[in-house]
Amino acid sequence: MDMNLPEKMRRDSNIELLRIVSMLGIVLFHFYYHGDFPISPDFFLKNLTMQMIGCGGKIGVDIFVLISGYFLVGQRFKPLKILRFLSCTFFWGLAILFFAFHILHIPVPEAMIAKSLSPLKPEPWFAQAYLYLLFLYPWLNRLISRCGRKGCGILIAVMTVVFYLIPTVTGHQFGGGHIGILLLFSTLYLVGGYLRLYSDAALERRLKRFGLGAAVFLAGTFIRADLLGVSDLLYLEKDRVLYFAVHNFSIVALLIAVGVFVKFRQLQLGYHGWINNVAKMTFGVYLIHDSGILREWLWNTLLKVGTFYHSQWFIIDMVLISTGVFLVCAGLEFLRYYFLERPVFAVAGRVDWNHFRARIKKTTGF
Repeated sequence: MDMNLPEKMRRDSNIELLRIVSMLGIVLFHFYYHGDFPISPDFFLKNLTMQMIGCGGKIGVDIFVLISGYFLVGQRFKPLKILRFLSCTFFWGLAILFFAFHILHIPVPEAMIAKSLSPLKPEPWFAQAYLYLLFLYPWLNRLISRCGRKGCGILIAVMTVVFYLIPTVTGHQFGGGHIGILLLFSTLYLVGGYLRLYSDAALERRLKRFGLGAAVFLAGTFIRADLLGVSDLLYLEKDRVLYFAVHNFSIVALLIAVGVFVKFRQLQLGYHGWINNVAKMTFGVYLIHDSGILREWLWNTLLKVGTFYHSQWFIIDMVLISTGVFLVCAGLEFLRYYFLERPVFAVAGRVDWNHFRARIKKTTGF
């Protein structure tokens, strides 16, 4: 793990801390979005607070992809990176399937079984989209290199308008399905790479202002929904309340994610091994807690989060329960990493991969 790396290879912990914060935001979002709450207009302040701290799902996903672009830009394709990813998704797919069948004895749809048994189509959706991005990023790196600063900036602006701004206004994602998601992830990757290569102080000031403005706008949409919900409960439906925070094509979530990323990028934390080590567990946290097989059982059968709604300490309960879910899932992922991935890939790391890289370069040019 990071504590064993030479000092020159260690990452500063500001971006790694952002991984942790983003994943906690995603868990809080799933608490709110998947929890079976009897939402009442009589609890305006409670609803608003829950929406404010539970709106980080899409924002957190965007930040994860931005971080990938930031760190992977300029890197060559590494087969071990794909294998590590697949070892994580496949292990948790099988483990969760076994847990559901033999411990919980709950029915599992055939589609979920197929995804759990298919390394190239992992579950949940983010894992599959991110896997495709890992295959695509060498081409995106070449695109960034060939376009240069000005060309890359123009390309990002055009992609943002086409894939984010217009869909946010119209409510229809460009491309649809996995193609649409991959186009969105490609845009985020380019933004992360651009910030790594070409960012300057003036640009970062503008991006933070845009992010703050988007956050104020998002809070305003929550207040509007809660005020209208007093007379019509239709406005309190989660998909309506979270329109600008739940859709993958939301330009509001994009601007907030970029602003938060820039803010954390500017932090001077230095290196803290425990932060970097916890951050390594965040993808496993996502796979475990947002499994389509366990989602309903976790939030509404095991934790029964809806029963906390009328408690005067509900917001504190929300934060503590979500933090607990994060920590338990991180602990499980640590055990998988420590006892399985690390020893296996320690051996794989001694394999001469030059032959495979040569064949990949001959086929793809990378």
